[in-house]
Amino acid sequence: MEYRFSCVLLFNNLIAKVAFPRIFLRQHWIILTGAFVAALISIYIIHAFPVQYASSDEVKNIVYAHRDGTFVAKLSRLIPGNMVFDWAPPFSYSFYGLFADNEHTRDFRLARKTDLGKTWGQDISAHFKRNWTQDFAAFFLKLAWLNIALFIISGINIYWICHLLKLGKTAAIIAAFVFFFNPRIFFYVPGLWQEFLHLAMFTTALLLLILCFYRPQRQKIVLAIFSGILFGFCSLTKGVTGFFMMCLLPVLAYFFYLHYRKNIKLALAVIAVFYGGYFSIILPQKLVNYIEHQAFAISTNYWVNIELGLTPYEVAGGSIFKKYFQSSPDLQTREALSRQRVLDYLQQQNLLQIVYKQARQFIHQQLNNSQLASGFQRKKWLGLTASRAVENLLLKVSVILSWLAFLFGLVGIILYRFKSFGGTVLTVYILYYLASLLIVGFNPRFFIQVLPFLGIFATFPFWHDLFPKHSKN
Repeated sequence: MEYRFSCVLLFNNLIAKVAFPRIFLRQHWIILTGAFVAALISIYIIHAFPVQYASSDEVKNIVYAHRDGTFVAKLSRLIPGNMVFDWAPPFSYSFYGLFADNEHTRDFRLARKTDLGKTWGQDISAHFKRNWTQDFAAFFLKLAWLNIALFIISGINIYWICHLLKLGKTAAIIAAFVFFFNPRIFFYVPGLWQEFLHLAMFTTALLLLILCFYRPQRQKIVLAIFSGILFGFCSLTKGVTGFFMMCLLPVLAYFFYLHYRKNIKLALAVIAVFYGGYFSIILPQKLVNYIEHQAFAISTNYWVNIELGLTPYEVAGGSIFKKYFQSSPDLQTREALSRQRVLDYLQQQNLLQIVYKQARQFIHQQLNNSQLASGFQRKKWLGLTASRAVENLLLKVSVILSWLAFLFGLVGIILYRFKSFGGTVLTVYILYYLASLLIVGFNPRFFIQVLPFLGIFATFPFWHDLFPKHSKN
């Protein structure tokens, strides 16, 4: 176990020495202890309650992860332009493939033969459930260990981001602990979704970008390049990052002009290399997709996600998913049909009714965790083993923590009032992401991507400018 988490400790020490050379103090050992305890809880969960079957999204990750048999072929799939073109962003498929066992690749042959472009994953999910083997369970266990490492890295990144925002050591520890010990997070550790992979890369990219603003000239360029590259891979993992990059441009332009107006060339160079790093990752994949599939896009799930979020899930002839995948074998045609259905729905409905319905859906699914409750009952680490009382207790704790993070986080954003570059970047991301959840927030696991950032602002009672005795740097 020490070996598995050595990369996390090395990362923490590297950031401490390079970014914060003078502050390796007692609070850092506190945060490492919290990370270690959170890791132990996660390890207990993945071993005590092994996964019993794979859901539809997980099936796609399994199938594409076992697409290539040799390690060289798997490595080549990490190169932008050589990833698969599917309805979801492809990087997670390639990344998980590095951990797929070559000997077990043939066990997934039946699943690969099913045309994933023509049907949703229920048929394959049923096959996996009927024919669940130790090989499948071993693959999930291996990826669960990876999720734990990514989870811990994300929490440590949150801790350092708080330091960069100068919120105080107490606030930094609390923000990380809010993320480390939320039952909602533990529920997804055994799963094969891309949330932890995206969050680890995204928090690292944000940390490097905020750090770039304060470092000397040479370091700015290097940090900006690496931050842009990581944001590029984030876009290849979850589509939500691409729109955020457009929102980020005016923030970068304003703050770099405000603070570096006497050296405008430096400000332009930093922004240029930042977006240069970003586009160097996403453009090759988009160009290949355009040449081979006539689609200048990373994936084709944009309109169907909006359709899932805005319109009733059950429609004439079955679910939206069933209707979507049966409408056409062509990816682009399916998206065009989905887009038309969304526009037709918006024309037929009253705007105020739509806003009211989306607000209720956000509260019901993202904050009250209604879908999380059904998830506890049907699958993963509580479904078949824990008592109903334990299940309800953890669910209530998760709901309370989600509401506290949400409400206190919004209050903290108001109190912070765009005081710094880093705080403004986080504020823009939070508001953008919450707005997107009002549109496509049909799955409670999406809240994981904004929970740690809300947790940062939710620590406002411990900020040094409000309560100096609690948080002195």
